[in-house]
Amino acid sequence: MKRKPNFIEAAMKYKQITIFVTALLLLLGVYSLVNMPRAEMPKIDLPVAMVMAFYPGADEMQTEQQVTNKIEQYLFSFEEIDKEKTTSQTMAGQVFITVYAQTGLKDRKKFWSALQHGLNMNMSQALPKGAIGLSSIVISEMLQHRSLLFHRPQEVMLKWRNTWISWKMSLNSFKQYPK
Repeated sequence: MKRKPNFIEAAMKYKQITIFVTALLLLLGVYSLVNMPRAEMPKIDLPVAMVMAFYPGADEMQTEQQVTNKIEQYLFSFEEIDKEKTTSQTMAGQVFITVYAQTGLKDRKKFWSALQHGLNMNMSQALPKGAIGLSSIVISEMLQHRSLLFHRPQEVMLKWRNTWISWKMSLNSFKQYPK
């Protein structure tokens, strides 16, 4: 009775076929790797932004009443903002608000742009005279700058440097006021 050879025995007996199949699989792998679509700058669209403001010389209660409440009232006038997830942190003279957009929002970039423009135009006059440094940062844009770091590092470092300088100037002017 003649028995049927198993897979390993057949591979050992017919070496040319084994080498051919291995080379074919290797070539298909290299071809797939070369032609695989990849994004050098992937689209990162997070529904999060950070709003910051400084009110030098103010205690926590003053900052809460005169800055935080006004910014929150303005932010919550937008129906696109998720009021349950949005959080604020108020310290003596400092406000940090983490803003979340609704998950079903179609054009987040347009919304963040309108929100930033509105903060710059409307809230600057509504805040007390001593309040400085009202700014908002869309987290997606910061991540985009991080992904650009490997492609155009000088441009990204210049943007980060300018942001850092503006924050540092805000903090330095904050330190000038007595507590």
